[in-house]
Amino acid sequence: MQQIIQTLVDDIDGTEATTTVTFSVSGVEYTIDLNDKNLAKFEKATAPFIEHAQRVGGRRHRGATVTKLPSNAKTVRSWAQANGYAIPDRGRIPGEILAAYAAAEAS
Repeated sequence: MQQIIQTLVDDIDGTEATTTVTFSVSGVEYTIDLNDKNLAKFEKATAPFIEHAQRVGGRRHRGATVTKLPSNAKTVRSWAQANGYAIPDRGRIPGEILAAYAAAEAS
């Protein structure tokens, strides 16, 4: 018999973590594993900003997500390159590029 034990490690001090926190800043999403002490520090440091911020969505749930993609990704990539956006030749098209393309198409 084999037993595998997985331990969550605090990304700040290397001790055993108790939770994973997901947050977003300037459109970039981050996760960090924290113990109770560092979680309290994180919550205290961000509290003044959260208190004055406008909430734009609810809690995220893990699972299937549906992203509305343009019917022709190649067209979006060409438009993005022509308009100075750095975009990979393959893979996911960043949301900011999709939004800019949609705005350009709407005007």
